[in-house]
Amino acid sequence: MTGVLVASSVFGLSLGLLIGRWWQAVALRPGAFGEEFRRLRLGRSASLLMAVLILGALLLPGAAGTFLANLVPVLGLLFLFQGLALSHALLGRRPQDRGWLFGVYVVLVLFMPWSLLFLAGLGWLDNGLDFRARLPAGE
Repeated sequence: MTGVLVASSVFGLSLGLLIGRWWQAVALRPGAFGEEFRRLRLGRSASLLMAVLILGALLLPGAAGTFLANLVPVLGLLFLFQGLALSHALLGRRPQDRGWLFGVYVVLVLFMPWSLLFLAGLGWLDNGLDFRARLPAGE
């Protein structure tokens, strides 16, 4: 429960940061936030750190494993933001595909814990597989 509490705090801070960046982009350069958000990536080192945290939480006994298990939701939340950025990059490319993006948010609300894990997993996989680079540039 401690990890979830810290993750909710990190969620609020991250959301505040994203809203502040959006306001700045609206004032100075409209459309810049969307471009930046669709390119959001945490990198391979964060992916490796997440794998180490999960393995350590599973394999280490006692307080060390519990501590690492409490860090997993915090880093997973950041991968959730990357998963949302990936879904915006993949589904928001053409105006006729925006309905699919709306569907992602509906699924996030209706199937809350599983959809969050799925999007965080996609964000984690994107660091290694780079789904955005595999798409044709013209679409």
